Order: sequence, then C-alpha cells, then structure tokens
Amino acid sequence: MTTKLNELKTTVLEKIEAYNSALKTNNHDKIAAAEADVKSAEDDFAEQSQNDLFDECAAAADPMYAAIKAGFFDVMRHKIDRDEGIITGMHWYMDRRQIDLVKLCKKLQKPIEWKAKVEKLGELLCKRVMNDVGKSTANLNDQYKMSKQAKGVKLEGDPTSNSGLLKLLQTVVDSMLFEDAGDGKNKYKINNRDVKYMLHCYGRKGGVLTIAVANTSTLIKLVAEIMYRVTNELEYDVKFKMVRGNTVANQKAENEANKSGKGSGKGSGKGPGKEEPLTADAPNTEKSAEVAA
Repeated sequence: MTTKLNELKTTVLEKIEAYNSALKTNNHDKIAAAEADVKSAEDDFAEQSQNDLFDECAAAADPMYAAIKAGFFDVMRHKIDRDEGIITGMHWYMDRRQIDLVKLCKKLQKPIEWKAKVEKLGELLCKRVMNDVGKSTANLNDQYKMSKQAKGVKLEGDPTSNSGLLKLLQTVVDSMLFEDAGDGKNKYKINNRDVKYMLHCYGRKGGVLTIAVANTSTLIKLVAEIMYRVTNELEYDVKFKMVRGNTVANQKAENEANKSGKGSGKGSGKGPGKEEPLTADAPNTEKSAEVAA
C-alpha cells in the first residue's frame, strides 16, 4: 500500500470514528452528514487504489496482461451495526472492486477497438437469449443500441449454439489479449465452461416473463472476469444455501478431495463426473441450441 493510500485509509477510519461520535448526539442531520463523509472518503480511497494498480500495470511488460491477471483492486467499505433494529455504530472492512479496463486503456493511451467487439458480442448474446425463449429477433439489429463502430464489426460464429459462442468469445478475447502459443493461436484459450458461465451471468429476471440482459459495461466486466480466470488458471464456483451442519470449511475440503480424485464422485480424478472443458479449437459436435417458437 502506497503512502498516499495509507493516508486515505487513515481518513476513512477518522470519518467512521466521527460517524460513531455523531451517533451519540442523536442528531439526524449530523449523522447523515457524517455518513456522507465516510462514503466520500471511501470513494477517494478506491480511486487512488485503482490508480496505484494502473501505475503498476503501466510499468509491466504487457499492461493489459498485468491488469487482467490482477483483476481487482482493494477498496474500503463500511457497514452499519444494529441491535434489534437500532443503529449502534459503524465498522469498516476491506473488499475488492474489478479494474476498469476501458479507463486503463484510455489512461495509457492504448487502443480500445476491442470494446466495439464486446458491444457486438452483446447483441449476439441478446439474440441467443431471445431465441432461447422464442422471441423474434427479426428487428434486433435495428433496435439494439450500440456505437457506430460496433455496428460495423463482423464476428463469425452462430450465437444460437454454445460452440458458436465459444468461437465468438475467443475472438473477443484475442482482440483484448493475445500471445502466440506457437501455432498462430492464442495462448489464452477460453472453454465451454466459460461460455456457460457467461450465459448464466448475462441475463437476469427483468419483470413478469421478461429477461433483462447486461449492458456493455457489465459485459466488459464479465469478459474480463473470464479472462481473469484463464490467466490465473482458476475454477468457477456456485453459491447455494447449505443444510445445517455443512460448513464452508467442509465444502472446501470436499472440493479439494474431488480435485484429487478422492471424492465420492466418479470420473478421471478431476472431481465427481467432471469432463475436460472444450476449447474453441475442439471439433464441433454440438447441435444448434435454437428453440422453436
């Protein structure tokens, strides 16, 4: 942590202490003002934290690789303490926020043509979602909002199939980060699990019988997160409510056992029935995922 960031951390702590002092006065205006000061101090800390990471990336041999691999920067957050609904104080904790790749490229004056490809990918993903639920995509090209640059982008791949999306996503990744693996192809390969993760995270319930899909900014973060997984060789996880007695520690132990082939699942020592993920280089044996209206 840099000297400047340490100073900003001290400021946040002072503002939280001031909030807790204001709380004792029971003066609503003073309490509200003190909380606003805390939020402002947290914003200053976050901005400096990201700028420090930008500086580290700028000094690296490949700034984009460094940024994607780092993925996140430290931020400070606060939480209001309550006892039976009554506010008793405020405490702080450290958290992480995803790095802004567009902001990084602008600061370092690096090309961001890849942003238009992510925009185009968004349109194609929207087409996939609409197709899956039986919604006509006939007018999508005219209705979907995107930049003029993105409208001129041509991406090859059928978004209605996972194998097609795999090729589309790999093309986008190649435009953001590329290192020749020795065969003219990118060393950083995404796989079918990345496609499924993207699909699961891309949309959410947006009303009655409606799916709301991610905007470009969110999709950039999603693609960057997938690349963060690839560069750090990580695996995906799933959150769910566990039965009583099944702790997070127990779950982690089970996961480790599955990875080593000692778990209860069947397979090739890669977990319970897990299969090797397919990459964009694998032969296409998948049928179209098109849904009949």
